[in-house]
Amino acid sequence: AEGGASRYAVEMPDLQEEGRLSVGLGASYFTDTALLTIAKSPRGLNLDPLTALGRKAAWYSLGYLLREAARDHLQVESRELNVGLYYQPQPDETIRAWAYLADSLENGAGYATHLARPEVLEEMLEAATVYVGRLEEPRHSCDSSCYDCLRDYHNARLHPLLDWRLARDMLNLLRGDQLSLERYADIERSRATVLAEEADGEDLDLAGGMHGMLVEDQAVVVTHPLEDLEGDVCGRVALALAD
Repeated sequence: AEGGASRYAVEMPDLQEEGRLSVGLGASYFTDTALLTIAKSPRGLNLDPLTALGRKAAWYSLGYLLREAARDHLQVESRELNVGLYYQPQPDETIRAWAYLADSLENGAGYATHLARPEVLEEMLEAATVYVGRLEEPRHSCDSSCYDCLRDYHNARLHPLLDWRLARDMLNLLRGDQLSLERYADIERSRATVLAEEADGEDLDLAGGMHGMLVEDQAVVVTHPLEDLEGDVCGRVALALAD
């Protein structure tokens, strides 16, 4: 101690690359869980969250949309329900993704079990549709997600992934509807224009109503995160590739 001020010298270990150890930390607890999935991926779409970050974002966004709907339906706090993804292995070495709502209390509070009842589930999905309708109003102007739609303090680590439009699309698929890509036309055109300006390229208007840019000899096409670009390529993606 010098002059009343304490000084401490701490020698930090020299962590070399070969000395590093990667670990995973987790904790388990018993609770009630309600799982929801899309039984069959529509033709031209890929819903595997392990093959693209945008697809993982879509599944998490769906989960938090359902949580908001469940909160309003049950009249409980958001923190009463946890959201997550479960990956179910399939015989063909693919996976099926499930979004789940789980009671945050150990041994369950009964919310998830109640929500999984067919008649209550239908009511929750209808509440989610109404909730999306409010998000589509002009007064809700966030570009992806905000604290007025899908974000809260407890899901801060997922904020970059959450997108209410992707949640809307997944909800439509969950209810057996088709994915409407026409409503993305202005957004895709805007993204292509910005990309072209940033990369000093030129805009591309392609067959199928798709947009992209050309930089030197490389074409970049703006697509929806759920569109299949490698397996079952069809529809507007096939037209744009042919163009």
